[in-house]
Amino acid sequence: MQVKRFLAANLPQALAQVKAELGEEAVILHTRQVRQQGLWGWFRPQIFEVLAAKEEQAKPRPKPAKPKKPPSQTQAPLLALEEEYQRLGQLVADLKEQLPQAPFGGAQLSIYEAMLQVGYDGELARELVQLIGVEGDLLKLEEELAGRIKTVPGLLPAQNPIVLAFVGPTGVGKTTTIAKLAARYRIRHNLQVGLATVDTYRIGAVEQLRTYAEILDVPFEVAMIPQELKVSMEKLREHCQVILLDTAGRSQQNKMQLAELKSFLQAAAPDQVHLVTSGTGSRESNRQVLESFKKLGPSSLIITKLDEVASFGPVASVILEGGLPLSYLANGQAVPDDLEPAEKKRVVQLCLEGIGA
Repeated sequence: MQVKRFLAANLPQALAQVKAELGEEAVILHTRQVRQQGLWGWFRPQIFEVLAAKEEQAKPRPKPAKPKKPPSQTQAPLLALEEEYQRLGQLVADLKEQLPQAPFGGAQLSIYEAMLQVGYDGELARELVQLIGVEGDLLKLEEELAGRIKTVPGLLPAQNPIVLAFVGPTGVGKTTTIAKLAARYRIRHNLQVGLATVDTYRIGAVEQLRTYAEILDVPFEVAMIPQELKVSMEKLREHCQVILLDTAGRSQQNKMQLAELKSFLQAAAPDQVHLVTSGTGSRESNRQVLESFKKLGPSSLIITKLDEVASFGPVASVILEGGLPLSYLANGQAVPDDLEPAEKKRVVQLCLEGIGA
């Protein structure tokens, strides 16, 4: 708002000044008579003072952009259909890149697709299907699997005590597997069993194995460092025929932890090292487990949690690609029942589940 003061000899002259300077839109705020300034003002007639104001003109607002005209009722469905077509085309292209291409058809293709459906690795499935011929003979596939799958029986002591160590990532069921085997050796084979652990990291791990030892009435040792473990193993060898060693779960990504675990194994000097892994793990994670723990020299593989596995394909891929013989399969928590020796015929049947008629 613009405010200005006007002085004139009379009111009409003052209002004329307001109109001339501020225009017709001016607003009179107040009028009054005042004396002129200076000493002589007291001797001269009073003049009129007018205080007037005028609103400043607001800057013109920019014109709003004209909204885009929506597509007509006939165009909208066509545009949506075109976008969906492009999206589906890109999706199909992506899937083609991800899926291995099958250089066969007919019965072979049906078996190949079934193997992918149950979780087999694509390259492994293609290799196996190519080997069974164009007829897609499932008997040939069964024979091929039987030729590739290796199993090893559980070790029994002869004259000297045997030491079995169990390694693997966290949460795969090593301690429960050890309890199952300890019960088998103690009850079914009537052997003197000893338990030992170096898993002092996991809360409750020592107490869990100690409880099993008390139930089975077998000696139990705990070691914090490799030197202690060496002494504990010598003590157990004096009275036991079978010694089962539990170890701390270790990440396949942590090289330092794996090196520490290797020092414990060197102190224990086991006759067998069982690598325990879960059937619920992905193909990639189990590949990493086998690759990382290979440095510890495992002699066999134990697959656990098969009761939680939706399909056997990922497990079959690990068994066939890993190269380690299978020793046991665990399919539940019950001690000692939910553990079975890995028999080749049984493993082949599991590998064929969901494939063919």
